[in-house]
Amino acid sequence: MSKRVIRGATVMALDGRRTLRQTDVLIDGNRIAAVGGVDAGDALVTHARGVLIPSFVQAHVRSEFALTDRYFVPDVNPWVFQRYQLEAWHQALDEDARYVQARAAYSRGVHAGAGTFGDFVGPGIEPAVRAAQEFGVRVTVFVGSQNEMPEALLDRVMAVAETRQCGALVSAGLFGGHAERVSKKMLRRSVRLAATRRVPLAFYVGLFPDDRGGIARLEREGALGPSCLLCYGRTSLFASERHRNVLAETGVSVVLSPSADVLTHAPTPSVGRLLAEGINVAIGSDTGASRIGYDPFKELRLLMPHLRASVEAPASRALEVGAVGGARALNLDGGTIQVGRRADLMLLDIEPQPNEDHEHLAARIIESAGPDTVRAMWIDGEVVILDGRFAKGNPPTEASEAAVRARLCHALDARMQRLSRIRRGVLNLRLRRSAPR
Repeated sequence: MSKRVIRGATVMALDGRRTLRQTDVLIDGNRIAAVGGVDAGDALVTHARGVLIPSFVQAHVRSEFALTDRYFVPDVNPWVFQRYQLEAWHQALDEDARYVQARAAYSRGVHAGAGTFGDFVGPGIEPAVRAAQEFGVRVTVFVGSQNEMPEALLDRVMAVAETRQCGALVSAGLFGGHAERVSKKMLRRSVRLAATRRVPLAFYVGLFPDDRGGIARLEREGALGPSCLLCYGRTSLFASERHRNVLAETGVSVVLSPSADVLTHAPTPSVGRLLAEGINVAIGSDTGASRIGYDPFKELRLLMPHLRASVEAPASRALEVGAVGGARALNLDGGTIQVGRRADLMLLDIEPQPNEDHEHLAARIIESAGPDTVRAMWIDGEVVILDGRFAKGNPPTEASEAAVRARLCHALDARMQRLSRIRRGVLNLRLRRSAPR
């Protein structure tokens, strides 16, 4: 790979709240080689105006549900939503539908500043890897440990990545299931396999209102550690001080999807408290959140009310959650602009004001940035967005999306019509009884 210099931008490194004005960043291959005082030499020079920050990390997405957008109305009852609506959609998927949705998810995400995804793809390994290669994004493909051959699935991820010559852009992760419901045998098997393969291990915790004891189960089985991701964390799971202390001591990452919480009327955990106690927090755009375009800026705007009253420099902390937190959660060496780190960068069309400090600039970015302000992106040192347009890959057409959406929504509607009035009444009663009093 050739050398490249990004010259003249204001750099927010997110490694200590430094703001470096009109400085240069040297990219050598897929790494950051120098920041400031760069000798361009034979490097390709890109003159830039605006703010250069690390690209964001969406640590929990599900590309197989990318088209559950404004045409899809999630039921406010989580049991109906998860076990009937999403299950019907999932069962109707084929290879073509998975590929169209992976392209939709990654193209929307990268256009909004997300260069890395933790994608819980189910069996859709090939479509996800193919789409990641097409758009030049980084993806950790999470496969299910509930499958009888999870070892083979991990091997398959890396085999597909090697066949398609994806290099460091594709890695594998293990999804351990619902912490409260997975059998003890499967739980222990997941922990052993993740430790042996040295891959991230993710669990859903507190997904349903009556989910309790998930963190305690994971603690007993030795699942908690720096490579462990806990997704959702709804209800009162993080209200226990002892649980929060355990998470901080073991280095666990908590991945939140604020927009999905809003859509399903679920309470968002106290992210300010988690950060204040040293727990790593990352963001995702989970199921049903595609109506906001897999936009990490919107996710961070939804987090801001939870941060303003509980942490210092809330906007700066929010940017760190979006970049550094996600990189730590997926065990990646990105998330900051430092020498030796991966060159995953984003140039925003936002002009810093004279004497504007880090916090005020961060607040302005979160309040006003989005797809229209992302001027350029580099992932692994390669250009993926240039002048606000895709340099790699083409998003699926509206016609192809509509065709897939119509076919899947038909299957969903048929499944929902079979949900009897009695069964729905039982689920609604269960929801009322599980609500906190």
